[in-house]
Amino acid sequence: MSYEIPKPGRYRRIKDGVLVQVLGSTGGEWNSDVAVKAARLAHVRLENFWKKYEEAK
Repeated sequence: MSYEIPKPGRYRRIKDGVLVQVLGSTGGEWNSDVAVKAARLAHVRLENFWKKYEEAK
């Protein structure tokens, strides 16, 4: 299954509204990693990214 790859830019974490920066993604498959930088660098599995983050407005 293919997922929409987030473009580099600013996103908001849904649970607490913290702004994060997406640096890039390793691909479009469910198990691809998305590099997210907030207070520290983290990697989120692409299948979970859109459940946890939304584009910042």
